[in-house]
Amino acid sequence: MKYVSIASAITFGVLILIGLMYKLSSLKGGGSSESYRRSLSMDKLYDEAGGNDPLSDARMTTQIDISSDDYSCAFLMTHKGVKDRQIECKSGCTDEPEDDNSNFCKQFIYKDSVYSKKEGEVGNETGSLSDNLLDETYVGRRNAAK
Repeated sequence: MKYVSIASAITFGVLILIGLMYKLSSLKGGGSSESYRRSLSMDKLYDEAGGNDPLSDARMTTQIDISSDDYSCAFLMTHKGVKDRQIECKSGCTDEPEDDNSNFCKQFIYKDSVYSKKEGEVGNETGSLSDNLLDETYVGRRNAAK
């Protein structure tokens, strides 16, 4: 009986220590001097982390999977610093012009190394819906530069 109460006391003490360490680390942002708000979108997360700062050399990659009854696509979205964005189609895109799934998926690409430019076409690096996946800060800067 004596050993049961000692084991219970040790277990209780360990749980209290774990709880205190968790609480302290969350108050300090995991040991960082900055604390970040809970982000609502990937572009806000990148912005809060300083990715859109003028001299930033930050990099963020995001995998996006879309699956419905009609379509299935996978993309790799890359943010590099302030000026470079790319949305590559990793699955769901083909070179078949009559493929409905592929035509749907290609609407979201942006500077895709495989599917952005078709033979004989110049400057086709953007799908019609790519701005929906790109961050607002980048799209605003890009449109202002045009």
